[in-house]
Amino acid sequence: SSNLPLERFVPGGLLRGKGTWSRSEVVDPIPGRKRRLRATEPYEGELRFSQDLPKKNLQWGVELFSAEVETSYVFNEISRFEIEPWLMAYAEVRPRQGLSLRVEAQNLTGRGLNRQRQVFEGRARAPGDFAYLDDRRVDFDPFIYFRLRQTWG
Repeated sequence: SSNLPLERFVPGGLLRGKGTWSRSEVVDPIPGRKRRLRATEPYEGELRFSQDLPKKNLQWGVELFSAEVETSYVFNEISRFEIEPWLMAYAEVRPRQGLSLRVEAQNLTGRGLNRQRQVFEGRARAPGDFAYLDDRRVDFDPFIYFRLRQTWG
């Protein structure tokens, strides 16, 4: 995780990043081959830029989240769930004390998800025991989110 103030180049600007790299290896007991541990990805990350404009009571920014892949293994099936990168932009204005309006444009990349299941006959998950492939894709359109918040006290 890292924060990089951009005041020198962009007044009120801040760039934040967070990432995780992982490496794992295990011998799968069914086919006897090496593979990654279940639900571990080589990389996960996010990058966020924001700019505060206090004279205008405004903050805006963009946020990018990396793709995610999760693979799970059971005795007769390998399932893979993949989510594509996500990009959103927002602006929040505070016209007076306790009142804020936020607008977000979500899923600007048109992020979709894929789910793939390889199903095997028997218990060996051997290539010769392959039964069928269930491959599904769902696409999501970008959308806009509004929030009006009033707080007292």
